[in-house]
Amino acid sequence: MPNGFHRLQTLMVKLGLFDQMKILPSDNVQIDVMDHPEIAGKHNILHQTIERFQQATQTTFGLHVILQKNVPMGAGLGGGSANAARLLSYLQKTYAPHVSDEEMHELALSLGSDVPFFLLESDWAVLAGQGEEVVSVGTADTLWAVLCYPKISLHTGSMYQKLNRGLTWVGQGDKSPQSSHVQKWEEFRNVLPWVNDFEQVIDGPWLQAIKTKMHEQGSLFSQLSGSGSAVFGLFERHEDAKKACHALKDFGQVFAVSTDWGVGKW
Repeated sequence: MPNGFHRLQTLMVKLGLFDQMKILPSDNVQIDVMDHPEIAGKHNILHQTIERFQQATQTTFGLHVILQKNVPMGAGLGGGSANAARLLSYLQKTYAPHVSDEEMHELALSLGSDVPFFLLESDWAVLAGQGEEVVSVGTADTLWAVLCYPKISLHTGSMYQKLNRGLTWVGQGDKSPQSSHVQKWEEFRNVLPWVNDFEQVIDGPWLQAIKTKMHEQGSLFSQLSGSGSAVFGLFERHEDAKKACHALKDFGQVFAVSTDWGVGKW
């Protein structure tokens, strides 16, 4: 793309693993991340979110945001983007309810290509362009997955460099309708081919080892999440997902999660 971003096509699904934010009034803008002081301060995406919102809406206010990280960092799970989107929604409702959804979309995109996804009400979406083009959206029943984070942090930009694709590369086209309700994991095969190009540039045996273990535990499918390093496995039943978590505990942090993420869980 002319702006230096790669074109992509991706399926994103909201799952019930999330960070927790506490927002307090303050005389200035302060961001604290519990147990992670190295990612607090002005360089944190939450600080950037407030700063850009104030610039775009010409508002001035102070906030103290305390963040409890539960989503692993450098895992390709979108934790930071989800936090930015949630904070943006709070800021809009509190300080500038007149701001349109289109303006919020542009503001979210300025923070990160996948931030606009987390502003959507949908459970899942197929995204294109640099991640800002919504191709398809839908809802989903309660579907279970296991996330395994091998405690390896991967940088998205570095992963794109390893992939060494031209900026105008376009993969196989989207097959989905504009909106769809998904009742089982297999139905996502009608939405987008299940393939992650980043898997071909993963160094080391850990990816295949995790996928093999998930398969042994009965997963319907397993794959690298985003640019990694987390690996997800899809399961038909909660009981199977819990058993897989136990079997995978030696590989790193493991979570049994579902698409029943709920608005109240933010």
